[in-house]
Amino acid sequence: MSISEKNQFPEFGDDLLSGEGRMKVPKNYNWKTFIDEFAKKTRDLDLTHYYNPNLTSENFKKVTDKFIPDKIYGVKVIPLLQDGILSKRILEYMTANNFLKVGAHGALLLQETNPEYFTKDKWHLSFDEKKALPVISGDHRVPRLHPYSDGDWKFYLGFFEGPWYSGQVLICFYELEEGQK
Repeated sequence: MSISEKNQFPEFGDDLLSGEGRMKVPKNYNWKTFIDEFAKKTRDLDLTHYYNPNLTSENFKKVTDKFIPDKIYGVKVIPLLQDGILSKRILEYMTANNFLKVGAHGALLLQETNPEYFTKDKWHLSFDEKKALPVISGDHRVPRLHPYSDGDWKFYLGFFEGPWYSGQVLICFYELEEGQK
């Protein structure tokens, strides 16, 4: 992002990952069933403090950008620096930076493959276009993951329509150029 683009989005900080974050999608990844498979492995673990029952493959089947099995993607973990950031603004930021809109698939796949990329005691958001997010109890829902410093995890759904706050972080994925792989 150029300096002028950075000034257009002052509510977003610099990547929290040291070095270049990478995520390799497993060869057996199937976007149609992945979330349910993840839930079966994760929901009843001792370290899972809470797993939202609406975090399902059916609810998140309209993903805008689908991961490709065996492909490597770039990852950034971007802190929100201001309170009251609207989802529309987050999507503008993601579009300006060519970040993929992967919703629950991104958050859960990153947790499965690279849990060390999550900052302890922070809420991590993984966005998709509003039309791709499920409506649950009248609201579009955004996946939010929270790793605790004691090793516990919380898998939650936030409200797309509501504002987001400083201290939360945005998980961002992007296509790598040939020289970056």
